[in-house]
Amino acid sequence: MYRVEICNLGDSGYIHIRDGCILSESVSQTHYFNCPFQLSLKTPNESSISDNPEKADFYKIEELLPQGNPFYCSIILMFQLKMF
Repeated sequence: MYRVEICNLGDSGYIHIRDGCILSESVSQTHYFNCPFQLSLKTPNESSISDNPEKADFYKIEELLPQGNPFYCSIILMFQLKMF
């Protein structure tokens, strides 16, 4: 049995695939097109968007995983490439 806890904010994410089937995946968090949630501080005297960790989505995966079965983690680049 393995357990993975995921905290995701913005346009990063995860996708859980086994035997070519998508079992689960995170939802991209955006304010509007091309404006993902991001951890930042507001710029003084500017109308900027600022997100905090409380806006993150939490996911949990718990299941049996055969010994020797790999588990991969990735960051933004993989998710940007899947759109093309």
